[in-house]
Amino acid sequence: MRGKTHLLAWFGVILSFGILCAQYYVQRHYVAGNFERTVRDIATYCGWFLVPLLLAVAYWRWARTDRPDLPSWRQVVGRGFFVVLSSAWTVLASLEILGSLRPAAGYFNVNWLALLFAMCEIAVLFAVFLKYESRSLGLASAFLMMAWLQAGIYF
Repeated sequence: MRGKTHLLAWFGVILSFGILCAQYYVQRHYVAGNFERTVRDIATYCGWFLVPLLLAVAYWRWARTDRPDLPSWRQVVGRGFFVVLSSAWTVLASLEILGSLRPAAGYFNVNWLALLFAMCEIAVLFAVFLKYESRSLGLASAFLMMAWLQAGIYF
């Protein structure tokens, strides 16, 4: 449906933002260990599986229905969103895989974390300029990516 955003897509944004908020809460407050582990696992699994799925669906919707109606500057910003967030996902997934193969090598450090957070914040800013359903799916994928980054931080 052109020009409308399905309610299910906005439910995805609310759910992903809820996961991000739950991740912030368990990091900054004393909660039961099982609850904290469950929230971190949910954020990690959503980051591994839902972020690329939501990105693919958002790109498909954007390329098929939304992009022809947009001015050229919004098309460039839309492409930038997909490039930035997919690059952040690829870097984080690669670091997770390399870190699991050789944990002592220290692939993941604070500099990577700061760069990936900045990329996710830029992606959220760029997602605002998308239209209709691709906007809500893009925001959901960016929030889930930020929750996945938060899941790896222990204070």
